[in-house]
Amino acid sequence: PNATMVDMVVNFLMRAALVTAEPKETSALSERCIALLDRALEVWSAATLKFQYLEKMLEKMDAPSPQQVPSIYTGLEIVNVLLQRGMLRAVESNQLAVRKLLQTSLPCDNAR
Repeated sequence: PNATMVDMVVNFLMRAALVTAEPKETSALSERCIALLDRALEVWSAATLKFQYLEKMLEKMDAPSPQQVPSIYTGLEIVNVLLQRGMLRAVESNQLAVRKLLQTSLPCDNAR
């Protein structure tokens, strides 16, 4: 497949994982999307990931509610997959979303 199609598939899997993370009934689907994303990145390591959906999701939450915790966890899983695959450029190019994700998941009152 061409690069555009690969990017569409990889970004769809990432977005589907985030969307299906919240309800308990679809959490297995979210886990499956993460596994498929991992396999897709194994095959297509040059794929361009876009964290737009994750950024929009994070913008909406100041303090995460218990219902939003699975989405945050899924976002961390996606970043973990990227790091395990050595896709540092993908993490670097989406550093604002990654930073916001870490700030949301690891709040600190002692900011420097």
